[in-house]
Amino acid sequence: MGKLKTAHMSSDERDEEMRTFRVVRPEWQSAQFRRFMHQLDDLYIREFKRMNKGGNAPRVRIQQLDGPQEAGSAPVGLWRNCYDSVWLASLQASQRNRLRIIDEDYPFPPSDAQL
Repeated sequence: MGKLKTAHMSSDERDEEMRTFRVVRPEWQSAQFRRFMHQLDDLYIREFKRMNKGGNAPRVRIQQLDGPQEAGSAPVGLWRNCYDSVWLASLQASQRNRLRIIDEDYPFPPSDAQL
């Protein structure tokens, strides 16, 4: 996961009151990858609350199953189940080859796992 950069992640749209943010997800991310990232977000929020060190709290981000998407920038060298299969199928063979996809599945924890 060290190959991920900020450009590879979802972006946010502010609501009109500018208190919450709606997640705009990159098209390249698979549902499994996105679920795992949400689990990490939840872990970060729990740890922030547990540590109670003050400072700015994590922003409120609203996840939408069918929310907006953006083309985004796909990272190179991830496992095949990190990439959305429909998105991969839309690429030309040369574009897929440049991604240097690891031909194995990443062992994501179950969606109901508590990290």
